[in-house]
Amino acid sequence: MPILPRPQRQHIHKILHATRDKEHARRLMAILLLNEGRTVTDVHHLTGAARSTIGRWLRWYRDEGVGAALLTKFGTFST
Repeated sequence: MPILPRPQRQHIHKILHATRDKEHARRLMAILLLNEGRTVTDVHHLTGAARSTIGRWLRWYRDEGVGAALLTKFGTFST
């Protein structure tokens, strides 16, 4: 994963700390951990998410940005 610019990392941290949704927090934490250079396997062990799920979150993030990481299912925002 390419290094995220500092403003983007700060934005993700802000959302992470403000959300009450544990799934959103887990997805955002995975993105930040991958950005730090952790492997998908490391993130799997730290978050408990399946490696394939982490890969899907990463694709959503790369394709659509932070908003996609907050989707309950791809294409549907949680309310």
